[in-house]
Amino acid sequence: MILPVGCIRPSNISLNQILDDQKVNLVSFYLKHEAIQWYQWVQKVHGTLSWGDFTKNLLIIFDLSEFEYFTSVLTKLCQITTIREYQIEFEKLANRMEGLDDAFYQNCFISGLKANIKEKVKMFKRETMLAIVGLAKLVKDKANA
Repeated sequence: MILPVGCIRPSNISLNQILDDQKVNLVSFYLKHEAIQWYQWVQKVHGTLSWGDFTKNLLIIFDLSEFEYFTSVLTKLCQITTIREYQIEFEKLANRMEGLDDAFYQNCFISGLKANIKEKVKMFKRETMLAIVGLAKLVKDKANA
C-alpha cells in the first residue's frame, strides 16, 4: 500500500518485514501536519485502527482523488517521454491497485506506449512485465539506430 506522500515525512523505512499490528504505530511516527492531528483525533475517539483501516482512512482523507481514480488514470496513462520515465509513472500508479491480474497490467502498459513502439511490441509473445519493458526498450533502441 502506498501512503499519500504529502502527509508522511520522508524516510527510508520498509514495512515489508513488519507485522500489520505494528505498522500503524511505526507509520504514525512519520506523519506530519494535518495528518498528525487527524491520527491523534482518531486514536482518541476510536482507539487504535487496524493497518487496513488506517491506510484506507488515510488515503480517503488526504488523497481522495487518487484513491478513487487511480485505475482510470493508469488506463489512460500514455508514454510522452522515455520508456523508463513511463515505466516509473506506471509502476507508481499500479502499486496503488490490488486484485488485478498480470495480464491487465501488461495490456495497460502496452496500450500506453507510443504508437510506433506499441505496434512492434504487440507482435511478440509477452509473458511478464519485465519482458514487455525490455522489448519496448529494444524496439526503441533499434528505431534510434
